[in-house]
Amino acid sequence: MSETKFTPGPWKNYAPVIAGKKDENYRNIEAGQGYFDSKDDNKGKGFSIQGYISKENADLMTAAPDLYDVLDDIVNAPSASDIFSLIPTAKRALAKARGETK
Repeated sequence: MSETKFTPGPWKNYAPVIAGKKDENYRNIEAGQGYFDSKDDNKGKGFSIQGYISKENADLMTAAPDLYDVLDDIVNAPSASDIFSLIPTAKRALAKARGETK
């Protein structure tokens, strides 16, 4: 597994309450620690995105680290039996991308 440069998971998304109302089409997507941190190394620096993003697109975005991890594990698996053992993890990542789990 090679070192990645993106913010590792878990990422989360939610519809915030604004002016007493929740709009499911306005989402916050958050990842990592220290969204506005100015540490010198910037490693593990997180982010926050807010705006009109459908829940379905936000679910797919927040599942990206899980999908990446399982795909990386699959392509680097030493044997077919190792790939088969990853199927439950892949199914969980896909369910997260479809918004069926958190």
